[in-house]
Parts: sequence; structure tokens; C-alpha cells
Amino acid sequence: MKKLSLLVMPLMAVLFLANCNKATDKETPLCFEANVDNSTVGYGLNVHVTNIQIQISRDNNKWNDWSGDAITLNKGEKIYVHNLKDTLSNEDNYFYFTMSGEIAASGNVDSMINYKSLYASCYLRLFENCSALVSAPSLPNMQLAPSCYSGMFSGCTHLKTSPELPATTLAPYCYFEMFSGCNALANAPVLPATTLELLCYASMFKDCHFLEIAPALPATTLGEYCYHNMFSNCRGLKQIPTILPAETLTHGCYYYMFQGCTNIVTAPKLPAKKLVGACYGSMFSGCKKLKISENSGQHEFFVCPHETKVDYALIDMFAETGGSFVGKPTADQTYYYND
Repeated sequence: MKKLSLLVMPLMAVLFLANCNKATDKETPLCFEANVDNSTVGYGLNVHVTNIQIQISRDNNKWNDWSGDAITLNKGEKIYVHNLKDTLSNEDNYFYFTMSGEIAASGNVDSMINYKSLYASCYLRLFENCSALVSAPSLPNMQLAPSCYSGMFSGCTHLKTSPELPATTLAPYCYFEMFSGCNALANAPVLPATTLELLCYASMFKDCHFLEIAPALPATTLGEYCYHNMFSNCRGLKQIPTILPAETLTHGCYYYMFQGCTNIVTAPKLPAKKLVGACYGSMFSGCKKLKISENSGQHEFFVCPHETKVDYALIDMFAETGGSFVGKPTADQTYYYND
């Protein structure tokens, strides 16, 4: 795409922009700042989208229409971005940013939907594969929509910190693959929701190899496949929740949840007393440092429910773990992990 260079900014604009990363106003627009010279920001569309009007500004005051051509930013230079329309992407047609160099984002991402309520797939793949992105903008919404953040930061290999995710009302697929493949991500946000939805956290942190600490997961009402692959292949993960408190399971709820987490040595307490299809399938498969035993051990965490004839409920739950027990759990048996 054609590259545009920013004009030299007046002194007052420079002073104003210095506060870009410090702003807390809900309606401070999405802001991009270059951390190195010759960084660029542009945008693209997977198909032609007509219901958007994207504008940029150097001072959050004077705005100009933006066709998506890459803008060159030197270190410390910033641009603001907003959309004059209430919609951005949908399930079939999505808008995405492109970047090079090193870009720090800040401000409120909802400037991209004119600060209106989230809707289905509104930010689908918004920053997907933006390897230049090192920090994320604010995501302040408390009520989510189906697939609203699906794949939003997937493949952002230099993203080191995640935004806060304060939402307590979730929706199907809302965080699906949100940070998958973010290899540099070192922290996970607090996840306060207590009621989950279909695939809401599925693959959320899959392949985040440097993630070491998982957040507490307080949900007591689960959705089908809600935690499916959530931390799959997080090879650096060392600290996981001490309990998954839900007493009523749903189909596939913990399927492959910690599969391939080769550094975890603990397991959460699992209090549910009734199995459903695929609920624990491959949950700890490949966790090579997790030492499981039956009959006795240091930390009791799981009593297998009496009725075990449930399709795929326990298949490969402890396969390729590192303790004396790697088989299929049996009815009424107590299981332990050992430090």
C-alpha cells in the first residue's frame, strides 16, 4: 500500500499527544504510538465493506478520512483513529489493522464502533498477526456479544501484556482464540465472570508459550466447551487455579484445557459429582511434570464420579502425565497429585 508521512506537528499538538497513553476518559479514541522510527500503521478489509468511515487525527481535534494507506510514524509520533459509523466488522466481512516496526496501542477501542454497544463479531480478527503490536488498547465493555473479540490479537507475537477484561456478562465465542499464538504474552487478565457461555474461553491462550500464571476461574455456571483448549500448549505455564468450582458440568467443558502444559505440577480441585460427554477429555494430556497417583498422595483433587459410562468424559484425562497413574479414572476412586 502507498505510504503517507505525518507532517511536522505544531508544538501544542505535541504537548497534547504526550498524554495519549495516560488518558483514562472512556471516549479517548484508539491511539497508536511508534516505539521505533519508520513504523507503520494501515488497515485492510477481507472483502469490500461499505458501512465504515474511518478517520485519523494527529491531535484528537482535526480529523481526516483515511482509506487505509500505511502511515509512517517515527519514534514518539502518534495517531488517533475512530469510525463515524456504528459498525465495523461482521461474521463474513472484517476490518483489520496492519503494522510494522513497533507499535503501542492505547485509548478506547470502542472508538472503532462510535462508542456504541458491542455486537456480534464487531472486532473479529482486528489485530490478527500484527507482530509489531506490543501493547493493547482498552476494552472497557462489561457486556459482551457473540464472537466480539474472537481472534482479536491472535498471532500478535510481540504483545507482552493483555488488556483488562472487566466483562461479567459473556456471550458465545466472545474470547475465542483472542490471544492464541501470542508467544510473548507474560500475563493473563483477571476473568471475573461467574456464568460462562458456549466456547467463550475456548483456545483463548492456546500456544502462549511464555505465559506463566493462569488467572483464577471463579465460574460456577458453565457453557458447553467453555474452557476447551484454553491453555493448550502453554509450555511455560507453571501456576494454574487451585479449584474449578463448578459442580454441574457441561458437554466438553474442560476438554483439552491444559493439554501440553509441560511445566505444571499442580491440578485444580474438581468438585463435580456427575460426568457429561467429553467433560474431562484430555484435560491434562501431555502435562509431563504433573505426577498423578491413586489411593494415596500429597494433594487430593479429584474423586471420580460413580457413573463413568459417559461418552469421552474421561478419555485420556491423564495421558502422558508424569506420575504413577496415567490411565482412565475409575468410578469412586480418589486421585492425587504429588509435588
